[in-house]
Amino acid sequence: MQYHIGGNAALLATRIASNFPWTEVHLVGPIGPRSQALLHPSIKRSNSTRITKDELHVILEYKQGEVLGEHVALGSSRFITSHDLYSSSTILIEMFFKAIATVQPDLVIITGVHLLEFLEKDVRVEKLRLIKRNIVQIDSRVPIHLKLGGLGGDQEFAKSVLEKILPYADSLALTEQQLALLAKVGGGPHPNEYPVVGGALHTHKVIDMLHWLITKYGKPKNATNAEEKLKRLSRIHFTCLTFHVVVATGSDWSNLASGLASGARIAGKIVCGGEKAEAQDLLESRTSQSFLLDSSLQKNYHFDPHHPITSWLHDDSLFLFTPVLVCKYPRKTVGVDDTISSTALLYSQFYRFEPFFA
Repeated sequence: MQYHIGGNAALLATRIASNFPWTEVHLVGPIGPRSQALLHPSIKRSNSTRITKDELHVILEYKQGEVLGEHVALGSSRFITSHDLYSSSTILIEMFFKAIATVQPDLVIITGVHLLEFLEKDVRVEKLRLIKRNIVQIDSRVPIHLKLGGLGGDQEFAKSVLEKILPYADSLALTEQQLALLAKVGGGPHPNEYPVVGGALHTHKVIDMLHWLITKYGKPKNATNAEEKLKRLSRIHFTCLTFHVVVATGSDWSNLASGLASGARIAGKIVCGGEKAEAQDLLESRTSQSFLLDSSLQKNYHFDPHHPITSWLHDDSLFLFTPVLVCKYPRKTVGVDDTISSTALLYSQFYRFEPFFA
């Protein structure tokens, strides 16, 4: 058995501290003795969130063809079970937002909302209200990034997150299962695609879903009431095994192509297990040379190895797409989404101009 730092927040903090050493990273989350030893030494954490016994995630990764007893794996995957008590506690949520007021950061990253799914309904409703109440009080000049963890399939809870939390973050990172679930519960396009089976969604369906998501739940161009004025979502980063997409609206975000490229480049490297992962014999492209990107605009993608990223406008939304080089012999997949998300985010630039007169 191997021990690694775990939990979305700790993984994000560790990756940022390791890859961007000039940053000052503050982590607010339950930290036990083993977690304390595994965390990057530059990460700042509060003594008030220390716990005497670590919370654990047990992860079993396996590849296609592996045998366990009489069972043979039909495909590469992983099984995860976790024991989290403190991460979803009211005290920890309140500590997190108090830390924002004290530290006054340049960027706020929120994750772990998915852990509320397994609480009693009335308890999770109250905690979602608590999170929203605090999010909307964060200075609008400070970007909020929401890393959406693995939702368990409770459609009522997913809809609550979609309506009560997601619109009030500036940036969102999610995968194909999460996107398909949100489209299903929110009345979006292609509702029958959830759950996603047999590989990734077709690219043009992902584009349809992302356009719907940022149009319906994103920051409106002309807010007409107080609730709409609180909405901030203007960037979504979608990742799956074979391609990544970023969609953005308005003028708050820039350098998006560099962010998208950096996230795609590091994906195969991490899964293959290190610097040698960029060797040609370890990575491969699993996308077609040409396919439909945007069905509404009848836009097709044609692969150019020298310029793999393509961008286009769909109504008021800017889309960027890139294929991803996939590791042929994966060694570690846990935490890859967090690595991709944090890397792309740190390479992106955010600036919100606030007029003196509304």
